[in-house]
Amino acid sequence: MAVISHGFINDIKEIKMNINDSVESLKGIGPKTSALFSKLNINSIDDLLRFYPRNYLSYGETKDISDTSVGERVAIEASVESYVDIKKIRKLTLVTCMVKDGTGTVKLVWYNSPFLKQVFHIGQSFVFVGNITLRNNQLTMEHPEYYTHEQYEKIKTFMQPVYPLTAGLNNKTVTKSVKAALPLISQMVDLIPREIIDRFDLLPLDDAVKGVHFPRNFDNMLECRNRLVFDEFFFYFTFL
Repeated sequence: MAVISHGFINDIKEIKMNINDSVESLKGIGPKTSALFSKLNINSIDDLLRFYPRNYLSYGETKDISDTSVGERVAIEASVESYVDIKKIRKLTLVTCMVKDGTGTVKLVWYNSPFLKQVFHIGQSFVFVGNITLRNNQLTMEHPEYYTHEQYEKIKTFMQPVYPLTAGLNNKTVTKSVKAALPLISQMVDLIPREIIDRFDLLPLDDAVKGVHFPRNFDNMLECRNRLVFDEFFFYFTFL
């Protein structure tokens, strides 16, 4: 008797998925997350793919700590200088550590993230990304993102989407969910007539939707966004 692996069954399930299925059918989305998406009027996979970013974050070259400015969102490559300190303040867990790069030091602060004690060890180097503030005459980053040097090199050329959110739903979850939905993007129905697409040299809809979520660069983002804005104006004037 032939044995059918779980992976093969999952592959069949994925192939049979439809763009009009509930977002809960996507891997990693359970009833709780589905309910949060529903608050944003995202119920189907198609809704999710049409839920476009409101902004983007870019990840540029790292800076020396001495070259950073208060209020600036910046990436620094620095080594951990101190043990991770964890303090309980009422119901809040305050996690702090110091990092340095040879030109200065920055105090890193996270809230309710005690697991970071197992992540950061003295002498290890990371790229930290966040907003620089000045507290008690000390440069500080609150809740910075952190990456190994290799991880940061991979994302440095990309624009990261920033989505409108609701309480309980974070940007990382939305981004991960959109990526899970991308294999179904070819099922999106393009209602713009072919002759209009050709006349105005428009991007294919699936390319525009994929590109507006995860653009290769700024020019690519504009090209994708222009296609989607064209659609809005086309339907608006069509149904006047």
